Amino acid sequence: MNDAHARIAAKAIGAIFLSGFGALWLAIPTLYLFDHPFVPLLVIGAAAGALLFTARQRLRGSAEHRHRWMRSPAGRHFARGMRWINLGQWAAIVAAGLLLAWFDAGRWMLDAVMAIVGLHFLPLARVTGNRSDLVTGAALVLIAATYPFLFAEGPQSPWGAVAAGIVLWLAALERLAAGPRAAA
Repeated sequence: MNDAHARIAAKAIGAIFLSGFGALWLAIPTLYLFDHPFVPLLVIGAAAGALLFTARQRLRGSAEHRHRWMRSPAGRHFARGMRWINLGQWAAIVAAGLLLAWFDAGRWMLDAVMAIVGLHFLPLARVTGNRSDLVTGAALVLIAATYPFLFAEGPQSPWGAVAAGIVLWLAALERLAAGPRAAA
């Protein structure tokens, strides 16, 4: 992206997705880790709300620039790459679910999803030009490869999802902290 405002908007949109999915990865294990999960879920919701609000504010000043850039040939190429990467990710998740069910290994589904999401960040880094996506992807794949062997619950340990949520929130924060601020 050549336009600084379009880059800010793209990072803000990325932060929105990362904030939401990070909250989801954190909220699900909270139900298993706490007898009374209301307060932890409230904290997760408040933190996600703060991230989403910040991203939305950042997007507000740059959205028009991003829309103009997305109509350009480079923007259309970018959108096409994003669609194919995300389509591939969801197809791989469905395929993994079917294969794991076929082999009666459904307990590995969370781990498989985490690895697939991590792997999807690798081509995403090339399309977005955001090298930190490589770190996010590698971190998720590393967590998926190790957490089942670190906890007694194996691949059903809630701590893998907690780690994944934290990684996604750190990636959201990186996007919000990077680059110049857009005028609101």
